[in-house]
Amino acid sequence: MINPPHLTKNLKALKQSNPNLNLPQNQDKFSLSDDFNLYFKEQKIYQNVKEELSAKLIFLREHYAYYPLLYFYGFGNGTLYKILCQRQSIVVFEEDLELLSLVFSLIDFSEEILSKKLILITNLKELDALFQNELIQTSYKIYTLFSHSAFYENENLEFWHSKMKEHFDFLLLQKGNDTKDTLVGMKHTLTNLSTMLERPKFKDFLQTYRFQNKTAIIVSTGPSLTKQLPLLKKIQDKAVIFAADSAYTILKKENIKPDFVFSLERLELTSEFFNENSTKFDEDTLFIISSLTHPNTLKYLEDKNFLLVLRPFYFENALKCDEFGYLGVGASVANMAYECAAALRFENIIFIGQDLAYDEGGLSHEKSYTLLSHHKDDFKRDKDKFLCEAYGGGALAQSSLAWTLFRLGLQRDINTAKILNIRTFNATQGGARIEGTIEKSFAWCCENLLCEKKKKFTLKSGKIPKENTLLRVKSLAQGGEEFALKLENVLKDFENAIAKNENLECFLHIFKQISEDFKKQDICTDLFLNLLFDLESERLKLKAQNADIMSDLNTQKSYFVKLFGLLKEQNELLKGYE
Repeated sequence: MINPPHLTKNLKALKQSNPNLNLPQNQDKFSLSDDFNLYFKEQKIYQNVKEELSAKLIFLREHYAYYPLLYFYGFGNGTLYKILCQRQSIVVFEEDLELLSLVFSLIDFSEEILSKKLILITNLKELDALFQNELIQTSYKIYTLFSHSAFYENENLEFWHSKMKEHFDFLLLQKGNDTKDTLVGMKHTLTNLSTMLERPKFKDFLQTYRFQNKTAIIVSTGPSLTKQLPLLKKIQDKAVIFAADSAYTILKKENIKPDFVFSLERLELTSEFFNENSTKFDEDTLFIISSLTHPNTLKYLEDKNFLLVLRPFYFENALKCDEFGYLGVGASVANMAYECAAALRFENIIFIGQDLAYDEGGLSHEKSYTLLSHHKDDFKRDKDKFLCEAYGGGALAQSSLAWTLFRLGLQRDINTAKILNIRTFNATQGGARIEGTIEKSFAWCCENLLCEKKKKFTLKSGKIPKENTLLRVKSLAQGGEEFALKLENVLKDFENAIAKNENLECFLHIFKQISEDFKKQDICTDLFLNLLFDLESERLKLKAQNADIMSDLNTQKSYFVKLFGLLKEQNELLKGYE
């Protein structure tokens, strides 16, 4: 069968921009009228094609003419987007591949597709890829999802809107929003550096232990963990157990020995999970701790096997301790454990206690969780606000914002792990459904996946000179001082230009240039990540609003004043390191 010329060109363009999208040859689902209306069964996409599309175009040009990016649900007959793409970039959500095939037979969108002026989203996997685009990321302040026509105003419109909101929330979580928290983490990392340099290297551990065992069990502290503990105790000699720090004390009470215990947080309260007397119980356990942990953690673990690992943050990268490796790109300790298990190339990774939701009684954690009292009002706060599909499907679970974002992070990692032929099983038997996992009972997983006794790991000691790192920190401090002086001078020049009311347009370029220069510096750490991202998003918003030059410049100036203040704080922190 020979494709129409337009369809052939469009398919060729789609092959480059979205190689996994396969449009069907069959286009019988819809019929096309002379006025370019599309009919589906007894429905039609437009009541009056010309009037509706003209009204939509007039509305968009009156209110959204300066928006560099617009979002729509529903492709319709495509003519609206052919016109809009002349001035703007367009993202269109459309699940009906037959409709796309029909419209692509009629209109040539190949240039728009290749130039990414037109971006199509037909399924959730493509949504993950969409958020790799910088323009998409920074559009969160101007995001609105329009329906193409009344035909598309249905539950699918709400579905895509909710998924976009989830992805924006997850993105903002990754960018961080608490500079005090970030400074605390940086301070802890500097305090813990000398200890890290004297401990075994995480990278060496990975190389030694990779491919040694087939199945890992990640233990978290959701309410469903209670029912899994008796079986976990029975099979612990066969299972490589990865425990969250919060699960460590629970397992210890049950005399279940984890092989690895992970800790990610910088909070002093989290250190208390390890505030117990050293016993033989911990002899075969390796504690894998984030470098930004509170120093009390290291005090409590002094006589135990532990190593410190850097998180893959800008500040940690700037320290140039790459030989120690990085772990903990995700936001939860379960993410950290999963990343490690995947890096060790376990063929099967099993979750238990990974509810990411409240149980039917509103309980947030396993009943023996030591910090349970800190969460007593959480269910009341979150009830009905973060509903999600429950484990097993067919029902809804009560979740929270944090758990929703943790789940998104896990789902992203699980999809990545599939490329490595790693299978992920959710044996929690409760809580929220985690997309990408295979849902099986814990008993089934133990019977079918744990066929041999686990091999023990070995740990090499390692040590590198502290002087190299000290010099690196001093270099960062010096670079910070130099850039702070440069920024201070720019702000003074701007104030002079305002006073004289001259050369103002030059500062649109100067502000843009100085932010780009700063991003290239090693001193551009996680402390500035949220501020710089918000600045780019605000610039996009100012463009969309067609803001006057004074509003634009004064808004940008406020960001650089904040940047200057944060840079001074970071410089003081770095200068205090010895």
